[in-house]
Amino acid sequence: MKLRCLGILLVGLILAHGARARDWTYIPSPQALPGFPPPAWSGYGPNNSTSALYMTESAVGLGSRDATIAGQAAICYVPDGSALPAAVEYDLGGVYNLYELYYWTPNYQGYQTSVMKNVEIAYKVNAGDSYTVLKTVTMAKGAAAPDVEVGPTNQDGTGDPVDLENVQARYLRLTYLDNWGGPYHEAGKFRVYKGFISIPETADFSGVQAGQPLDQVLTLANYGPAGKTGGIQSIDASALDGTAFSLVNPPSLPASLNSGQSLALTIRFNGADPNTPYTADLPIEYTDQYGTHLATVHLTGQTEDTPVGFALTPATHDFGTVQVGQTQSILIELSHDENAAAAATVDRIEIIGGGQLLTISAKPGLPLVLDPGEIAEVEVQLHAHVSGLGPLAASLEADFDDGVDARTLSCDFTALIAGSEPTFIPNVAATASTYYYETENYHPKWLVETEGEVGVTEVPAYVLGSKQMLHSSAIYLAQWYSTYLDPWEIQWVEFDLQQVYSLGQMWVWNLNFPGTGYFSAESGMKDVHVLYKTAVDDAWSTLTASGGGDVFTLAKAAGADDQPATNLHDPDLPDTWGDPVAFGGLQARYVRIQQASVAPGEGNWGGGGYSYAGLAHVRFYQSAPPPNAVGTGAWAIYR
Repeated sequence: MKLRCLGILLVGLILAHGARARDWTYIPSPQALPGFPPPAWSGYGPNNSTSALYMTESAVGLGSRDATIAGQAAICYVPDGSALPAAVEYDLGGVYNLYELYYWTPNYQGYQTSVMKNVEIAYKVNAGDSYTVLKTVTMAKGAAAPDVEVGPTNQDGTGDPVDLENVQARYLRLTYLDNWGGPYHEAGKFRVYKGFISIPETADFSGVQAGQPLDQVLTLANYGPAGKTGGIQSIDASALDGTAFSLVNPPSLPASLNSGQSLALTIRFNGADPNTPYTADLPIEYTDQYGTHLATVHLTGQTEDTPVGFALTPATHDFGTVQVGQTQSILIELSHDENAAAAATVDRIEIIGGGQLLTISAKPGLPLVLDPGEIAEVEVQLHAHVSGLGPLAASLEADFDDGVDARTLSCDFTALIAGSEPTFIPNVAATASTYYYETENYHPKWLVETEGEVGVTEVPAYVLGSKQMLHSSAIYLAQWYSTYLDPWEIQWVEFDLQQVYSLGQMWVWNLNFPGTGYFSAESGMKDVHVLYKTAVDDAWSTLTASGGGDVFTLAKAAGADDQPATNLHDPDLPDTWGDPVAFGGLQARYVRIQQASVAPGEGNWGGGGYSYAGLAHVRFYQSAPPPNAVGTGAWAIYR
C-alpha cells in the first residue's frame, strides 16, 4: 500500500498524567488494535485520536470535556488510496458502562472538508465477541475560521456528544464511512466517558445439576469520587416470575449510594430439567449524574446431564509460548469410573485443528473397551514449526458410550508458537566504512542485531524478523551513523550473511534520528549502489535496479517513533515509503550498501549540508521458506 503524508511538523503539549487532576469519568488513552491502515506520517496513527497531544485542558485537568484542540493538529490519516469505509478498533483497557463520546474535529486550514463525516459506532465486551452496532452519527466538519483552537465539535447540527446509551463494553470500533467532500481522510480526537453507578450486564449460572439451586451475589456499586451520589430506584422482580431465576431477600428500595458504597443483590437459579438452557432479564432502574436510567441484567443458566462414569482429563491444557523447533507433550487420560455398572466403549480418538503441529503417533485399536476402573493414556505432542507462527487452538476429541449415555469429551489445547519469520535470515554480521567516532551507539552491528535489540518493536510480537517491525526514534538510540571525514568520502555498510543464500528481498529502515540538520533523518542514505558476492575474495557485482541502471534511491524516514520499513523512494509518490530491494533469487553471502555520491542531497537526504550517512535497521529474506515439518506422539493402556 502506498502511503501519503502532508509533511508538516506540529508542536503540541503533552500533559503528564501525574501532574494534573483528571476528570474522574474520563477513560484515559484507549489503545488502537492492529489492522488499521498504517499512518501516512509517523504520529498520525489511530492512537493519536485518543492521546492528549495537541490538546489544551481546562481547569478540570486531563480528560476535560471542554478541552480545546490546536487549529493545525492533524490527527489520524486514513492513507490516500485506502478506500472508505475504514474501521479502527480501540481497547479501553477494561469493561465500563459507557455514557458519552466527545469529538474534536481537526480544523487545519484548507482541509476542513477532509474530516470524517458519518461514523458507525460498534462495541463488544470480550476480544472474541462479535461487535454490536450501536448507531451511526454525523460528526461536524472543521470550523470556518482556519487554524484556531476549537472546543468539542461533536455531532453536526446540534453539537451534542454521542450518547453511548450506558452499554457495557471494553472494545469500541469506529468505522469512518465518508468525509465532507475533501481530498483527504482525517479522523479527529475523541474521548470516552463512563458513569459512576456500576451494574453488571450479565450473570451466568452454568454447570449446575438439575434441581439443585445455586445463588450468586451481584454488586451494584457507586465508583464515583466523594460528593457523587446516585442510587438504585427499583428492581422489577416480577420479570423473573415463571422463570428459573428469583431474588433472595430483595433489598429495600429506593437505596441511595454514596461514593464507595454498594448494594448486594442475591439471585437464585434453580433449573428443573437436565441439560437445558435458561434465560431471563432483570430490569434495574438507577440514577446517576445524567438522570434516571434503566439497566437490564441478562441472566443465563445451563443445567447438566446426570453425571456419567467416563472422563477425559485434563479438559484443557495450555502449552504456553513454544519456540519454533521445540517439542512438548501431554498425557491425556481416558478413564471409566470403578463403580460404573458396565464397560464404556471409545470408538473415536482424534485431533481437531492445529494442522500438523499437534499429533498422536498411534491410536489403540478401535473400538476401545474400558472396563470399570480402567484407564487409557494418549500422549499428544506439539511440534512448533514456522508454518504455525502465532496462537494455536486445537483439541483432542474422544467418543464414549456406556450403553446408557453417549457423548463426546474433549481436551482443548492452546499455545503461542514463537520464532522467526519463515524467510528471515538471522545471525547476520555488519561492518561499515566508519561509524561516528567509534561510539558504541552508532556501531553498524545495531543494523542486524536480533538479541537485545534496541528500539525495535516486532509486529506481531511473537515473530522475530518481521517485515512489519516498527523502529523508534532518538539521537542516542542504537543506529548506524557514519563519522565525519575531511575530505568527504563514500560511506558504505557491508553485511555477512554467514552462508550463501538465494536472496529474495532486503528491507531497509532508514536513519530515524528526530529533528533536522546533520544529526537527523536527513543524514539517512539516499542514492546508493547495492553490491553482492558469494565469496570474500570475489569481485563485487552490482545489483540492477528495477527500472534499470545501478542506483537505488532509499526513502527518507520520518524521524519519529513507530517507523515502518522505509525501503525504496518512489519518485511518483515522493512522500511515501515503498517496495523493498528485490534480489530475485540471486546467490550471495555478502551484500554492501554504498553511497553513489558524497554530495549532500544525493548520497543522503541533505545531511545539514554534510556527507554523513546512516541507517536504522536492515533485514534480509530468502527467496523461499523452508519446508514444513511433521511431529509424532504415542499411547498406552493400563489396568
